[in-house]
Amino acid sequence: MQPLLRVTVILAVLLLPLHAADFALMVDGKAAATIVCSPTAPLPVQYAARELAVFLAKIAEGEQPPVSATPARDRSNVFLGTVADQALAKAAAVEPSDLAPGGFVITTRPDGLYILGGDPLGTLYGAYDILKKHGGIRWLFPGAEGEYFQVKKTIAVPEQKTIRNPYLTYRWMELNSVAVNKPYFDTREWQTRNYLIPKCLPVHIRSQQHGNHIRELGAECVSIGGHVLTPLLFGGKYPRQAEVDSLFQEHPEYFPLVNGKRILLDGQKYQPCTSHPEVIEIMAKSLIAKATDPDCTGLIIIGNNDGTGWCECENCRRLDPPEEAAKNRVATRYWTLVQTLAQRVWEVKPDAKLGGWAYQNFWAPPTGITLDPRLIVCISFNNQCWRHAITDPKCSVNREFRKLYLEWKNLGVQMYNRDEIAATGSVGSNFLPAEKILHQNFLDYPSLGLSGSSFCIVPPPPDAEVYAPLRRNIMDERNLRWAAMWQTNYLSAQFMFDITLDFDALYEECNRLFYGLGWEGGMKEFRALLTKAFAETPGCMGWGQNAPLGRCLDQPGVQEQLKALLAKAEKAAAADPDPRALQHVQRERDIFAYTWEAARVTYLESYRELTAFRKTAPIAIDGVIEEKDWKDADVMTGFMIPPWSKKEYQPEQTFFRVVYEPDNVYIAIEAMEPTPDAIIAEKNPQDAPHNKIGNSLEIFLSYPDMAVEYFHYTINSAGSIIDARHGPNKRDLAYNGDVEFATKVLADRWVLEMRIPTAGIGMKCFDGSTWRLNIARNRRISQDSSELSSWGSGHFHGIDNFGVVKFTPVRPTGLAQGHDPSAWKNASFNEVVENATLNQYRQWPATWKTTLVPTAWKVEPDTVGSTRLHPESSSNYYVELEKGIIGNWFVSPAAKLRITFRASGQGKARLWTGKYEAAKGKGYPFKGTTGSLTFEVKDDAWQTFTLDTDKGDEPRLLVRFFHQEGIVRIDDVMVTPTAE
Repeated sequence: MQPLLRVTVILAVLLLPLHAADFALMVDGKAAATIVCSPTAPLPVQYAARELAVFLAKIAEGEQPPVSATPARDRSNVFLGTVADQALAKAAAVEPSDLAPGGFVITTRPDGLYILGGDPLGTLYGAYDILKKHGGIRWLFPGAEGEYFQVKKTIAVPEQKTIRNPYLTYRWMELNSVAVNKPYFDTREWQTRNYLIPKCLPVHIRSQQHGNHIRELGAECVSIGGHVLTPLLFGGKYPRQAEVDSLFQEHPEYFPLVNGKRILLDGQKYQPCTSHPEVIEIMAKSLIAKATDPDCTGLIIIGNNDGTGWCECENCRRLDPPEEAAKNRVATRYWTLVQTLAQRVWEVKPDAKLGGWAYQNFWAPPTGITLDPRLIVCISFNNQCWRHAITDPKCSVNREFRKLYLEWKNLGVQMYNRDEIAATGSVGSNFLPAEKILHQNFLDYPSLGLSGSSFCIVPPPPDAEVYAPLRRNIMDERNLRWAAMWQTNYLSAQFMFDITLDFDALYEECNRLFYGLGWEGGMKEFRALLTKAFAETPGCMGWGQNAPLGRCLDQPGVQEQLKALLAKAEKAAAADPDPRALQHVQRERDIFAYTWEAARVTYLESYRELTAFRKTAPIAIDGVIEEKDWKDADVMTGFMIPPWSKKEYQPEQTFFRVVYEPDNVYIAIEAMEPTPDAIIAEKNPQDAPHNKIGNSLEIFLSYPDMAVEYFHYTINSAGSIIDARHGPNKRDLAYNGDVEFATKVLADRWVLEMRIPTAGIGMKCFDGSTWRLNIARNRRISQDSSELSSWGSGHFHGIDNFGVVKFTPVRPTGLAQGHDPSAWKNASFNEVVENATLNQYRQWPATWKTTLVPTAWKVEPDTVGSTRLHPESSSNYYVELEKGIIGNWFVSPAAKLRITFRASGQGKARLWTGKYEAAKGKGYPFKGTTGSLTFEVKDDAWQTFTLDTDKGDEPRLLVRFFHQEGIVRIDDVMVTPTAE
């Protein structure tokens, strides 16, 4: 634990001289007081006395104050205890009712300084409060690396009577993704030093090696809890599979009835039959045994198995009120079980702390049962958005959850929030600067009926390592999850205890300490820009939202700026005498690379289809990309050099976005340029020779009816345009698209903003349409050479090299926004994933010959085929069908549709389309065939086929290819509305 080597003003009182009314603890490194603590005091109180002595000596670089059972006569005394000690409370002139659990009083009296807690943990908090406020120490991070102080030879406490009670009753950070039997003392000590309540298991508190210290830290022991229905059915332990099989053979009625058949629990996927009297009796006995454990002092959450499958027997279904059953909710059924089990426990142990959670398919309060007010409710809305505060009216996700919070509040039950923001695997783990959001949430908790928070966190090294089976990536291998969220963890702990603290002051203080000279040297700007990029990215970010983290780097130049600031901070931190400053900056550099930058690569590789949203307000074509529609648009980049290039270089990147309305396509392009003064481009007449155009951007646009033809626009930075219609071996310069455009050359980029009227290209932009698009760049800053790049993997011309743009009316909101909103997905088969990474219920059959499969598409069992690359391409895929059926859904109000696709090979297949109603129960009711086309291919030349169909008012069209004979290759399946 290294002392702070730089001078940092933490509290103005530290700079004041010792006054007569001050109570001296240390003077010139000498102990000026005796710490008085009864040897029979609760263990956290005794530990508080020792901690106070140890850290006073450490901060003052002097001797430890003595800890004694009796007051000293020759020096001042510091009395430690709780208000349960009537004599101490009277001597301190404190009413026990003044202090809540976890609260404390610090008061100077004629006979000494008193630190009394509302409970033993409160006393420990009080001792740490003295050390922080008057010794200047901070524990920012678990372990030695997070301890900061400057040597202070004289430490005194001003005359006072200070009472501090916790703002939130429940202040937990639960340790996830690590082996449960280890003590993790660094992390649990950090929790108590920052006013949190540690949790533990019986294995910790009963350990001969660790148990005493666990008790000293005031940890609440929880004997069972969480996803416990299976353990409760097996005597309170997780059963081996052989035990499950044996019970199933003997009592299948204990297990869920699904689709008319009793089945095994399938791990955590299903719940037992929770209406069966014998199941309830077994569970009650198991829970009573756990809850009456003398070491069990903490809250037991009686949670369902971690799956949404419930028994469908008549007795279980009878528990579901009609309004819940209609929405596939089981709140009344779940809470009936929880309350029944809890009441059985309370008959034996009336003070047992028991509760359940609002989770999965029972988020809403139950409508068929009145909850016992003794139950404590954990609100576990894992899909909560962390980009916006819960009460932010602009957040469509949290707006829906806010309604649920208020419904629960109206029941008058005790509630706390499960803030699943920093658990391994959650989006929040991925380096989200959400500190201010959590602060606002805590401010709003009382209005939502919440009285606490439970974080999910992974304790850091060297105290812990991620449990081996859960290591998914380098963040887990190096166990950087806590480091990625340390500001959120530290600041949230402070505000859970005291919401009146100044956020900006605390934020500045903790970061200045942690990064040293690196803070002003670049990290302050880095965190500000990171926060801005995170906050201003469209959409919501949270578990299950599927909002790509890589999208946060959409804005041109942001990624490069962030990396430059990290490099600047690293250089500054290297000059700091405290080596931790450089270590922390370098670790943050690595975390940024492992999370945001890695996610950016994945985003650019995976999202080869651009979703364009409909224009909502006027867009001025002036080269200034400032309208809201531009800010809300998805941004594409990832330009590559031509595959035929003989040079190896990273091109200056280009970013583009698309907005549409029926009569116009709007495109905005930003071409990053570090040397704008060197640009070579001249103003030319329209359609001047291409060799005169110079520094330019090229736009290629095609809709399905054009087959292999496309429109081509070349526009240079000086404002010249060449437009033409292209086809195989032809280029028609007579075409004039009446394109409106504007260019601007800025300090670090040049900008092209354009509007393409659809009247000039022969097809309107209908909602749900899928077109082809490519953007290419000729960067010309030298007379001798050009730097070529494009979105189409470095290719310029050729429809096969174009990407896909999907016209989608609005970006989805609420809980649906994590899903691709486009009507037709993966038309080109170019979005592929490893089959093994898919959920087991979505995996393709083993008969599919390649490990890569196209997203959005589905095949029937036993389908034989493969996902293939076009020759000389690394990203342009097609499917090869040898047997079976492959299909995809088109979902849009549009009725009249045209399906175009390309096929080659030697074989025969049939395209079939059918219309379906919206979901009812577990499927989509079939409403009839709408079209069929049998086609044959005889060689490797790609042919274009077309089928017109009409699905009427039904919302869904299923498009399927039925293999008939031979080998049939399929690509570029476009479904496009043919009328508004």
